[in-house]
Amino acid sequence: MRTLLVIVALVTVVGAMGMDVAAQTARPFIWHRVCDIEPGQGVAAAALAREFMAVANRDGSPNNRGGMIAFRSIMVPNNRMHFMQFHPDLGTFQSRREANFASPEFREAFRKTQGVFVGSSCQDQLSQVVP
Repeated sequence: MRTLLVIVALVTVVGAMGMDVAAQTARPFIWHRVCDIEPGQGVAAAALAREFMAVANRDGSPNNRGGMIAFRSIMVPNNRMHFMQFHPDLGTFQSRREANFASPEFREAFRKTQGVFVGSSCQDQLSQVVP
């Protein structure tokens, strides 16, 4: 019930603002990875997610727009860690990915995933924002 009230209030506020709509010329890409967390490794998974974000977001270059975010669902199944990054185009996605794996700090964080995340459960998706 509370969720419904929040949604109604949000729609009312946005509708009352009379926002101008502008055409979006480029549709960014979203990289999304989700991995199951090994039983009993929730705290270690959160610490490792913070490490990944710190390394992936270490520079403010144009190739790192949006940075990396990590989150866990509060609804079942909540034993999964999600990682997301937004990229303006596929070339930026590829160059950012190459820069991350060229980084010793990123490779070290990736090595630490063994025993924290179920490697075979990890799934990647690459999506494009709807115009």
